Amino acid sequence: MTRAAGALTADEVRERLRTIDDPCSIAHRRPTDIVSFGLVDDVQGGERPRVVLRLTEPTCMYGVWFLRRIREVLGPEAVVEFAAADQIWGPPEE
Repeated sequence: MTRAAGALTADEVRERLRTIDDPCSIAHRRPTDIVSFGLVDDVQGGERPRVVLRLTEPTCMYGVWFLRRIREVLGPEAVVEFAAADQIWGPPEE
């Protein structure tokens, strides 16, 4: 199966997302990318990559910031969704 020009694999999507540091981790002087931090709940590749984020709290004020940064690294056609408010972030399992 061939891949359409401009289409990204799920692994490529994750690698690009690793260039985005979580703003709260930056504020605490421990920059951690959003994938390693566990904020990326799900990704799908393709010409319109899809990302589902699990925020640290339902009222996270960085939602729009995340949306903009993700579209900067994946392209304006990227679909960004947020996990349901009752599915907030928890530390990634080691």
